[in-house]
Amino acid sequence: LRKLIVGQNGFLSTPAVSCLIRKREINDGNLINGGIILTASHNPGGPKADFGIKFNCANGGPAPEKLTEAIYAMSKNISKYYICHDLHADFTKIGKTDYDIDGYGIFTVHVIDSVKDYVQLMEQIFDFSKMKELLSGQTMGQFNVLIDSLYGATGPYVNTILVEKLGVDPKFMSHTTPKPDFGGGHPDPNL
Repeated sequence: LRKLIVGQNGFLSTPAVSCLIRKREINDGNLINGGIILTASHNPGGPKADFGIKFNCANGGPAPEKLTEAIYAMSKNISKYYICHDLHADFTKIGKTDYDIDGYGIFTVHVIDSVKDYVQLMEQIFDFSKMKELLSGQTMGQFNVLIDSLYGATGPYVNTILVEKLGVDPKFMSHTTPKPDFGGGHPDPNL
């Protein structure tokens, strides 16, 4: 592991991570081989069964079960690990910081804008001007949309895409500021 790409303030949605895996390259020009996603979600794990670890492959998609089973089998044989005590990364500031890791080489922490790449991808996939017409009522009359981000990682994307880019009134968006405890709610959007 030579480089960590992390969203500002530690937030990236799973689809945004998928986008980044497919889009980004590490310093020597090689493509990213995959991404580890630490997620408070419906994936079982952690002391309260609300924390999961996901691995997405080089294509940005979830790892096949055969691969995750192999990773799990390898993890059962871990007998020791090392902690890099002197690495203090500031995830609040966008930018790159290089660290010399005790003779192991340079390790780069790259803090990126959490929504920029994903929003650019959405603008390539969808016709934002047509969506804006629809949401403004120009196409079919009044068209209301209500979004509750449940204080999760989607909030910043909702604000940028729906409010800033598509002109939806922010009063129709709720709980868009991510909170570590999801505002006391459960982190599973499927409930």
